[in-house]
Amino acid sequence: MSAEFLPVEGGEASIRDWFHRVANARENPEALEESREWIQRLLAATAETNSPNSAVMPPKPEPANADLIAFHAPLALLEGAWLQSVALAANGHREPVNKLFACYLALLGRDESDSPAFAYRGWLNLCQISLPQASAWRFAHDTRIGTPALHFSCLQLALGLHSASLSPEALGFTLAYLKSESPWKLPALPACKRNAILATMAKQVENTLQAFPSDGKEWPRICKGFTLYQVNENNYWNGLQIFAHRRTSLAGQVAGMFRRKLRFAQGYHASVKLGGRGLEEWFAGNPFDASGFLDALASSHYLQGKKGQRLFDQLTGFGGPMFGVFDKEELDWVDAWLDEVAFAQSLDVRESNAAQNPLPFNAVELSRRSGMDCRYPEQMDVNSNIALHGNWIPAIPAGTTMLNINSTALPLFGRADNRTLFHLLINRDAQAKTLAAARQRVERVLAYSRHFQRNKGPLQKRFFDYSPQTLAQRIVQLHTMEVAKHKPFQAPPKLRREEYIWGIRQFAPAILVDGCWLQHMGEAASQGCRPQRLLFRIYAEELGSGIINQNHPKIYRDLLDGLGIGLASVETVAFARDSSLLDAAFDLPCYLLAISQYPKTYFPEMLGLNLAIELSGLGGDYMRLAEELRYWNIDPLIVTLHLSIDNLAGGHAAMACEAIQLYMDEILLLGGTPMRDEIWRRVWSGYLSLNTVTRRFKWALMLGFCRHFLPRRLFSRWLG
Repeated sequence: MSAEFLPVEGGEASIRDWFHRVANARENPEALEESREWIQRLLAATAETNSPNSAVMPPKPEPANADLIAFHAPLALLEGAWLQSVALAANGHREPVNKLFACYLALLGRDESDSPAFAYRGWLNLCQISLPQASAWRFAHDTRIGTPALHFSCLQLALGLHSASLSPEALGFTLAYLKSESPWKLPALPACKRNAILATMAKQVENTLQAFPSDGKEWPRICKGFTLYQVNENNYWNGLQIFAHRRTSLAGQVAGMFRRKLRFAQGYHASVKLGGRGLEEWFAGNPFDASGFLDALASSHYLQGKKGQRLFDQLTGFGGPMFGVFDKEELDWVDAWLDEVAFAQSLDVRESNAAQNPLPFNAVELSRRSGMDCRYPEQMDVNSNIALHGNWIPAIPAGTTMLNINSTALPLFGRADNRTLFHLLINRDAQAKTLAAARQRVERVLAYSRHFQRNKGPLQKRFFDYSPQTLAQRIVQLHTMEVAKHKPFQAPPKLRREEYIWGIRQFAPAILVDGCWLQHMGEAASQGCRPQRLLFRIYAEELGSGIINQNHPKIYRDLLDGLGIGLASVETVAFARDSSLLDAAFDLPCYLLAISQYPKTYFPEMLGLNLAIELSGLGGDYMRLAEELRYWNIDPLIVTLHLSIDNLAGGHAAMACEAIQLYMDEILLLGGTPMRDEIWRRVWSGYLSLNTVTRRFKWALMLGFCRHFLPRRLFSRWLG
């Protein structure tokens, strides 16, 4: 459409801007806080037992109905967004959360080509509707997308951003989604696949509900989430029903077309008259009198005569002064509208209703019957628009205090050291100062890594010029070297059992948040991007893919408990202040949590870091470690699991390499070789950052070992 680069104006502009803000809120502390306050206000205004008024069910989705397919796009392309952050580092090991996470995985599909969003994109393609990614500003301001759909989707995105702390509400919301009789749930999927996904989700939700007794404190919150979905879905169906009626009006389509273009027509038609008024006067009207303009245009000499021979056709044809102003589809609308006008004149009905309403139905009557306002946006003021769709946007007062989840944390710790920052980040403290401290931590680690990038070192750290083949060859070479390190096990191990147990304790801060560096890669708005989906699949498998006994942090927690290592939950102050843990033990998890807060800003570095982490779990060191743990009757599952799941045959290390290759191809397409080389240096800095950030911990482990165990060894040797 012409002039589609401009924002939508008027009463609906605010919801479109708000959608774009919420869809891109992850790295914006102000937007995160606004979305939290907004969803909390909506929940507070929702009665637990409120039963929504019955809504007329909307027309069934048909891939041939382009208008409705475009209208519904935000909901279909972001289906499940209310669960997108339900499982994070602090809670992913809990079984109810794990089951809700399984629901999100079911909605997303195994990869981008298996997702409901991918299937819906197919419908859009059939309708010849091209839409950008849902996070794009142009998506939010595409006039084919309905504002009721954007509002309902905003609500789901906002809930999803905070679903880790609002998991009971997210559970109720999911239950209401499953119980809805809507024909628009997963509409583009084959019936068998849709039913299988919904059945899987229903089973997970049923099992999750059993963890919440009906007389418990969480149940009212579950009910709130349930009702929130019902009320807003009901409002959405009413909006969709009204839209379905409106779009039957060719006059409405033509009026909307002129409304979008009129600002660019001003100044070009000073001498033109239409219906006794200057054309410039028509265009300057605020609001634009669409009904009167169409009446005057239909009866003017510009549209008299046969199709193709009218003055309007000459003006808009090749060589005419308006050539290129309208595309073929828009000119077809004009022709069809004129046919409709001619038919109405032959029935002598046009004079009775055209002065009030350009639609072929009575908007006032439809408003009365449906209880909704069916007028055009320019006929409504902002207040009526808000009344139609509920709380459109958050009314954030100036100077709003930012969220402080852990207001007592800083006094307890003093300055923002690793332990402080670890505690704040794992508890999702989204204050600007917390996120700024996280970014400073990331920048400091990467600065050291860039320095070492210039140094000649062992093959594992040596920089090389990028090509897909060179990257693959280097990874295979490194893997071969690591495997070759393995020698047949000879008992007894060099380390004693109590020494291994001490080491297992020191690794707890890092492994109890395993996968956390990727915890925000599963945002619904980026589910169509292959590199992000590969990283999110790795994250999902670190959390067990919805199977609690395969959750890596839980496996490690079970190991700790089995060895009698009593550590508090990772989200508590007691864990961060535990004196039995080395200060340096928090270096790596703090860095991983910090970089996870910026999944877009540091995406190249994240790719390199992820590759380094996945490769570190392969080879002779881990093989020997597993054998020595078995010797001391210590369960080696956490080690053998990484040896298997990180494999290069198709596991995490292979996915990490593929994600880099795909991303580098995208960069090459966008910016050519110079940009690709620049981005590759960032990827390699991320790769080196794992070694940079663990260097102090390695020294601290050796010093701690010497302090705790070397005197005993020397004493026992002296006695022996």
